[in-house]
Amino acid sequence: MRTTIACEAFDFARRSGVPEAEYAYAVALGNAGRPATAVQALWTVLEQRRGQLGDDHPATLVARHDIARYLLEAGDLVRVSGILDQLVLDRQRVLGDGHEQTLGTRRLLARSHRESGDFAGAVQRYRALLHDQERALGHEHMEVLLTRQELGRTLGLAGCVTEALEELQRTLADQERVIGPSHPQVLTTRYEIAVVTGQAGDPAEAVRQLEAVLADQERILGRHSRTLSTRHQLARFIGEAGDTSEAILQLAHVITEQRDFHGTRHPRTLATRYDHARMVGLSAGRVRALPLLAALGEDCRTVLGDTHPLTVRIQEGTP
Repeated sequence: MRTTIACEAFDFARRSGVPEAEYAYAVALGNAGRPATAVQALWTVLEQRRGQLGDDHPATLVARHDIARYLLEAGDLVRVSGILDQLVLDRQRVLGDGHEQTLGTRRLLARSHRESGDFAGAVQRYRALLHDQERALGHEHMEVLLTRQELGRTLGLAGCVTEALEELQRTLADQERVIGPSHPQVLTTRYEIAVVTGQAGDPAEAVRQLEAVLADQERILGRHSRTLSTRHQLARFIGEAGDTSEAILQLAHVITEQRDFHGTRHPRTLATRYDHARMVGLSAGRVRALPLLAALGEDCRTVLGDTHPLTVRIQEGTP
């Protein structure tokens, strides 16, 4: 999870000719907030593995999975869905329905439905996946705990906030018992609980929880995409709790850091710009926000496409 150190280490390894270091470096780039660069590098690795190992080799399938993972992180929802649909079928055929990697690709497919705005469909996929994972891997496996976390988040986005909080709180208790309170996934579950708390109509409590999560993330993770996401949501709920001026100031700082960390075209940078424009509208009136939204809408169409949920939200003027 210390992505800067990982990138430096794997870059040194690949330049020194260490086997598989090119692949590890590409994954580290993706984890460090550069998914588009990671995808480019992984396509090269994929072609090498296809030539040397064949299309059905597990290592080739892993490369396809990670390409899909970083395409999704980059917001390329159109390309990723076709890749994942076929990859699930191929992993089922080669590895079996109950293999951990097959189940992992199904989780990524459920996430792609969530990112596309199909919250109800994603919830159904997560529930079916969770049933199969628990049967194949046991109730306390890391993959099972991660699916429960993502199910809770998706329930919140679907508007089922009470059920989402219950699921996330149960997951948090199990995670703290199994992997300890300082594990990065535990911090992410705490973050999700705070966000759903804000969605449930208590932005002040969301702010309190996010401040506590942020302190632990900065101590454990340092400069990291998850830390930036927490700062984004903290600023958002500060605004929704009534202090729009402070929210605008904090969101502007987050945008600057996201541009440096992720780049200007990353979906998280664009999403923070949206909340910044929204807070400007709440503070100074919609007329002041319109130029920001117009520029953002153009960037979203260029980077994410016309059908991406963020692009559609801006076009429709949805808060």
